[in-house]
Amino acid sequence: MFSKSKFQKITTTLFIIWAFLVSSLPVKAQNVVTSFDLSGGSSAIVLRGSLGAKKKTFVATKRRSRAKRSVKQRRTTRRKVVRQSRRVAKKSRVRRQIKKITPKELEKINWRVMEADKASKILAGAGEYFVEKGESLKAAEYLEEAIQLDANNNDAKIALSEVYATLGNDALEKDNFSKAEKDFTAAIKYDAKNAAAYAGLGQVFDEKDDDEKAKINYEKALEIDPTFAQVYGPLGIIYYKEKQYDKAKEFINKALTDDKDNPESLYFLGVLRYLSFDNEAALDALQKSIKLDDENEEAHYYLGATLDRLNRDKEAIASYERATELDPRYVNAWFDLGIAYYNQDRYQDAINAFDKSISLNTNQTEELRTIYTDSYESRGDAYSKLADKAQEINSKKMNLDKATGDYNIASYQRKDDVEFLSKFGLTLSKQADVYQQMNLQTSSWKRSIDFFEKAIALKPDAIDYTNMGYAYYRMGSQQMKYSNSSLKAQGRANLEQAKVALQKAISMNPEFEEAPLINLGSTLMLLGEYGEAVDVLKRVAKKKNWNAVNYMLGVSYAEINELKEASKYLNKALKQDENNYAILNKLGDIELKRKDKKALKKVISKLRKLNTDRARTRAENLETRMKFDM
Repeated sequence: MFSKSKFQKITTTLFIIWAFLVSSLPVKAQNVVTSFDLSGGSSAIVLRGSLGAKKKTFVATKRRSRAKRSVKQRRTTRRKVVRQSRRVAKKSRVRRQIKKITPKELEKINWRVMEADKASKILAGAGEYFVEKGESLKAAEYLEEAIQLDANNNDAKIALSEVYATLGNDALEKDNFSKAEKDFTAAIKYDAKNAAAYAGLGQVFDEKDDDEKAKINYEKALEIDPTFAQVYGPLGIIYYKEKQYDKAKEFINKALTDDKDNPESLYFLGVLRYLSFDNEAALDALQKSIKLDDENEEAHYYLGATLDRLNRDKEAIASYERATELDPRYVNAWFDLGIAYYNQDRYQDAINAFDKSISLNTNQTEELRTIYTDSYESRGDAYSKLADKAQEINSKKMNLDKATGDYNIASYQRKDDVEFLSKFGLTLSKQADVYQQMNLQTSSWKRSIDFFEKAIALKPDAIDYTNMGYAYYRMGSQQMKYSNSSLKAQGRANLEQAKVALQKAISMNPEFEEAPLINLGSTLMLLGEYGEAVDVLKRVAKKKNWNAVNYMLGVSYAEINELKEASKYLNKALKQDENNYAILNKLGDIELKRKDKKALKKVISKLRKLNTDRARTRAENLETRMKFDM
């Protein structure tokens, strides 16, 4: 056990070392960063990619290939199908041989006394007259009576089929889908080769999102009349929804050959190109679709995802924002907008977007449940980033509290996610650092260790052992400050656990050697094992000329009375930061013990140049001691 004064000396020295770490360890080197407050010593943590790397949007990684078609575009496509249906119907009149009979001509014919088959032909002729005049209801009356007189009058049936298809199209244009279904079904009953009726029935089932029946009818329409081009687009969309992407692309390209300015076909072509990572082509199709129809939120959404892939982040944000303007309840767009803000370091904007993706989420599908959990995790990431940037301690605490709160909710679905468990443990460590800096009680050190242990149980690696060692070290260093012997014993036990974890990290992966070595060096110094600390820290010094490590080596060498080496490393640290009082203060003691008057005078001179009360007092003290001791 250390005496109180000895322990205070060690912790004071280690706090000074931390100051060097903050200024000397490159933040991005090896993803090594320092925590907010290491009031007991110098230590480092290692970030995983989940907090350091660019986040991926949901659409790019997880979204199902469902198709949300806008009401406006459905109606546009329906009008085009109806127009072609009417043209096809007129073209198909050559299939029947009916002599037209005008109403005046009919008045002169006593068809009621004729044989049934002859009367049927007369009435069919009258019906045909009204078909061509576009008076469908009158045409239907004559044609139905003609068929009643002669069930074998196929020409009348074909004509009546056209009439019912026309009535179906009229109903479609009025959004009366139940009547349209009855009329198209009747049309097919009278003529099984009525392509327009099958196309119209396909539209009815399309509106009901009954893709299977819609597909059957569209395919039948094309089988009868391969020139029925307006069916290509809707059929291609169904193939898209069925994930038959090659067939979908084939039919949508056919649709665009006939109708190059169809915004719906262009939108789905853009999505198909996006799915096949043909990003520039996807961008072209989606931009053309939006130019024709700016009110399709899905087109803006996929345009944002495409721009994101092309690293055009600011433009991606604008597209996601437009999608949320068009549909303020668009959960996917709010989430991916949050991701885009996050990747631009706009963390508060990201938090606001994630708030929306959480509050609007109904959790009714697997996709929405995934976004719900992802939103909490990502919002936690944003709060963690805000904490890193915050200068004021209360702000750090507030953001870390919110981050850990969000991670708590996400953790129910992330029990087997190593990256998440590691990240949660790391954030809890940061939170514990802040709480200790504010002299608040915290259980976060223990909780952070629990999460690191869970991550290690799933997939042991050097990063988690490093960070777990860091947590044990920090918890142990705090416990050893107490006068209570039981707490001191716990503290020492936790330092021993830190030592084991850090040694394991070092043995597992030399790539992350620097962070665990620094942590281990601090742990060994706190345990009073200075010789071992020297061995560990020299491994870092061989790779990196960091003044913090040089300083730690100088302190450790001094503790084992190797004053020449202590002077060497402290001077190295001083060379990197010649105005650092802590280095000069420690080096003064070393040179005094070495009785190196020349070196000591240099230290005194540098202290005077600092021109602070503390430095001047220290310089005078060293000067006095030099006179009497040397």
